[in-house]
Amino acid sequence: MAGSKDKSFLILRGTTWLVSVKVPAHLRTIVGKAHLRQTTGTDSLSRANAIKHGIVQALKSSLAQAQKEHEGQLGGAQRSRVREAMEWRHDLSQAKEADRQDPEQDALDITTSLLADRADEIAEREGMTQAKEFHAIATGKATPISTLVDSWIAERPMKPRQVTDYRRAVSKFTAWLTSGDHPTTIEKVLQGVLAVPFETPAVIRTDSTYVRDGTTRWRRGWQARGMRTKDGTVKNADLWPLIWEAIDARPLVRIEWVRGHSGERGNEIVDKIATAAAERRAAGGRPEDGVRTALAP
Repeated sequence: MAGSKDKSFLILRGTTWLVSVKVPAHLRTIVGKAHLRQTTGTDSLSRANAIKHGIVQALKSSLAQAQKEHEGQLGGAQRSRVREAMEWRHDLSQAKEADRQDPEQDALDITTSLLADRADEIAEREGMTQAKEFHAIATGKATPISTLVDSWIAERPMKPRQVTDYRRAVSKFTAWLTSGDHPTTIEKVLQGVLAVPFETPAVIRTDSTYVRDGTTRWRRGWQARGMRTKDGTVKNADLWPLIWEAIDARPLVRIEWVRGHSGERGNEIVDKIATAAAERRAAGGRPEDGVRTALAP
């Protein structure tokens, strides 16, 4: 029988079959191990398959308790929810790689199941909208704006105080997006771009060479190498194809690079905001008052 040959969640130790469940990476500090294992008490594979499902559910319950403890350590803030979702994304990636090396581990299956349970909990406590966004981020279908800040800052030589003020500005911006039910992920912002009529001419100006080159000269090489570079996977690999598709469908849209702090109006507005915030803080005031001053007509 095909069922008697099924070895999912099972490993043989000596002459006895054990149930083995991989612990998501972000829970290992709490659980204290990389796998949870329990004996089936039998050397028969068919018998082990018959009784393993109850054991798997019991082990999943243990992981669910560890997840609640982990959540308590994070706190309930929106930023923590994004952080948690990104941890799940990392775990799913590791699970896929583990299954690729050993399909009988079923690491992706158990991690996906645990993630679904977690999303259900969030839906009950915070509503379906929050749960859907959490699940989309965790599964790589949405990229929070806040997770791109480090790459953005790395492209610009700044003094430590400037870095702090830029981070503060982004933090306040994302908090405003959340409180006002505005899109907080790159993909949702991209949906707005996709709403632009195909025949509409447009110029997208950026002072980021990464954005410019990613949409032009690096594109063909990335695609040919399966979205990989010598240093690993291309950053935001799941997002670039969406951007390329949007641009390809709009031949009248072009990407134009502008030098930072060169008089470009949009770029100068951003710099003006950051500078005003830094000056206001240096004077002992609140950075957000400097932002208001910079934006005043």
